[in-house]
Amino acid sequence: MTQQEVADALNFSRQSLSKWENGTGTPNIETLKKLSAFYELSIADLTKEE
Repeated sequence: MTQQEVADALNFSRQSLSKWENGTGTPNIETLKKLSAFYELSIADLTKEE
């Protein structure tokens, strides 16, 4: 999925999603919960650094 498709599905801006993916911004806990449910991953898996 594109950033825009994910942002639209979760009612976020594409710019916010881009910042989170690039590490220049951090989503709040409620946003992490939505992302976790959307991607069917735990919050721990979403926030794990590679």
